[in-house]
Amino acid sequence: MLTTTTTGTAVTGLIAEAQIDASFAEAFREQFIKCRRAATRTILERGMARGELRPDLNLELVIDTIYGPIWYRLLLKHAPLDDGFAEELVNFVMVGMRA
Repeated sequence: MLTTTTTGTAVTGLIAEAQIDASFAEAFREQFIKCRRAATRTILERGMARGELRPDLNLELVIDTIYGPIWYRLLLKHAPLDDGFAEELVNFVMVGMRA
């Protein structure tokens, strides 16, 4: 969705605005980032509860590790943000999270 619709361009603009407007940055974190992080946290907690993921995971670090490369590629456009990247990212992150 970030590369095949105008969503990526919009998100890039929102991130840019958040760098120069502190009140916008706070609203962006509360209304956009927070809910996405919460959804990811729920998925990870379910995996931990099922015994699929390590019980000692630092969930904040894992969430940053998942989203960081996505935002980096979205903003800098130095490499594709595509299905192949998504698969490699998941495989990479899972190595450190598996129970």
